[in-house]
Amino acid sequence: MNSPGSMEVREFQLSDLKLGMFASYDTVMGEVQVAEFAALTGDASPLHVDPGYGATTSYGGNVVHGMLTASHFSTVVGMLLPGRNALLSNMETSFLDVIPVGATVTITGRISAVRHAVSMVEVTFSALHGGKVCVRSRALVRIRNVN
Repeated sequence: MNSPGSMEVREFQLSDLKLGMFASYDTVMGEVQVAEFAALTGDASPLHVDPGYGATTSYGGNVVHGMLTASHFSTVVGMLLPGRNALLSNMETSFLDVIPVGATVTITGRISAVRHAVSMVEVTFSALHGGKVCVRSRALVRIRNVN
């Protein structure tokens, strides 16, 4: 398993991609990542960034932005599966449970369909914390024809 900062970009062609191909890595969703995401997007909700407020919630602390977690699905597509020749076309995402700030999260992606006629694959994603799926997504990914 690789952390995002240590990944080398892969370069699959459409003909290389098969049903069931899988990629995964672990990442820590820490205070720095949450603060940087809040600054980048402007979503500085106290639920994410104010420890005093987070402690008063039913979660007992701050939680990671759902979209920060889901952004890691883009990392899978652009770096691992399919990699360099891929471009997200459509994505449907469900946020099933919160992830506490500071948690280690396993990000996974699996090819669930290959559509040769339109140069696309469907990829299903999960973000797991403590063995539980917290975010789930399905995406259509265009594979650029590169010679």
